[in-house]
Amino acid sequence: MIPNLLLALLIPALISIGLLFALRNCSTYVAATISGAALILSLFMLMLGVTDVLSYGSLLETYRWIPSIAATEFGLYLDGLSFPITIISAFITLLLAIYSIKYMATRDNQGGYYGNLLLLYVGTQGVFLATNLFQLYLFWELTLLPAYFLMLFWSESKELNVTVRNTAIKLFMYTHIASLFLLAGIILLFSTTGTLNMLTLRTLQPSSAILDVVRLAMICMLIGFFVKIGIIPGHNWLPDTYVHAPLPVTAMISAIMAKIGAYGIVRLAALTLSDVIFSYSLIIAIIALISMVYGAIMALAQEDIKRFLAYSSISQSGYIVLGVASVSAIGFTGAAFHIVNHAIIKALLFLCAGSYIQQIGSNNLNSLRGIAKKMPITSGSILIASLSLSGIPPFNGFYSEVLIFAGAFTNLNIIIVAVPAVLSVALTFAYFLWLIYRIFVSKAQMPIEDIQEAPPSLTVPMLLLTILILLIGLWPNSILMFLNKWSESLTLGGT
Repeated sequence: MIPNLLLALLIPALISIGLLFALRNCSTYVAATISGAALILSLFMLMLGVTDVLSYGSLLETYRWIPSIAATEFGLYLDGLSFPITIISAFITLLLAIYSIKYMATRDNQGGYYGNLLLLYVGTQGVFLATNLFQLYLFWELTLLPAYFLMLFWSESKELNVTVRNTAIKLFMYTHIASLFLLAGIILLFSTTGTLNMLTLRTLQPSSAILDVVRLAMICMLIGFFVKIGIIPGHNWLPDTYVHAPLPVTAMISAIMAKIGAYGIVRLAALTLSDVIFSYSLIIAIIALISMVYGAIMALAQEDIKRFLAYSSISQSGYIVLGVASVSAIGFTGAAFHIVNHAIIKALLFLCAGSYIQQIGSNNLNSLRGIAKKMPITSGSILIASLSLSGIPPFNGFYSEVLIFAGAFTNLNIIIVAVPAVLSVALTFAYFLWLIYRIFVSKAQMPIEDIQEAPPSLTVPMLLLTILILLIGLWPNSILMFLNKWSESLTLGGT
């Protein structure tokens, strides 16, 4: 049997090492070609698992570092939850590698850039495929250094200044704090249950004697996950990081790296320990609502397009958390679906922002006034992405948001939060409407006669993501058939 999942991680990991140590100073095209080939192979290996997931519900690969010692066992697990997330993550990373050819062409150390990008990819995919919490933690930690180096040495300012250094340190510190909370929760959970295997934890029924410790463990892990996705109040690292990181890396962090926190929340909450989540569902829902509203209001006040999208991400993370707070199969399905949809949409939004920045030379939203006539492909793509994230049918974002709100109304504990949460969608539409107005309706405030559409290396990735938004919107079952198979197997406490 071919170890598909292991190869999906091992191939890009080995190529990453080669780029970092042997090919640091290779040309852009060499680094991009090698990285692209590794990502295509990784994507292909993951796709081979589709039959097992649809026919049997999952694909499990187990290995031992030392065959005679069971404690050295680790596993890779592909099911209805992890399959669509890993496939979309691989596809987006491949597009970012292509996008970087033009966007990062003038930067030094191309091998180092692509090597760190691949290493970040391996870390995130390792989290999505992990079978036990300690393994999840190790892959989680693996994402820390490449994200830090990409921020520090390839920042948007193209030079290492005090602002960039401080932002990179802030990213490192917040991510490390999240890791410490996650590790504390893992240790507490293992000390009381005797296992970190998530497949075992699904059937675990904690006794009343250890329930308080399990609750504390879950709270610690949730804090770690919340910080990773920028939920209030652990969001402070996110806006500055998104502004100063190079655009393809910003897209990678927003669309994929931050999703390991969202994935962790959904995967953890869907265990039989979900009765613990149910106990705190109102508090979690309130935190989600605050993030939704705060992020949307702050987005309305921004003039920098990357900071605008950063606060939008904070708001959208609240949707995922609200789905989890419902502690219902439909809410979990919606939250998982929104992880996939938000990854696609936010990647597209940032790629559109990068095209504007490349062609106009400014991050300021006012510089986009009237630009649609000069950059129709980029502007059409950002229009579709904006409508989708605003929950407008028939785009993909509509379906996940409906499922999240439907799940929220099934939990009587959070009805008081569900109503204003639905109304907060108007804020999302408002800040994207303001963006669309500037691009399509408002008159230009600067000379735009010489501005041209972005080159194909930038527009092709955008068009592919735009098509994906439309395809999932027209055929949501392409993702839901996997997520439903996963959610049908859940045993949820408290409901």
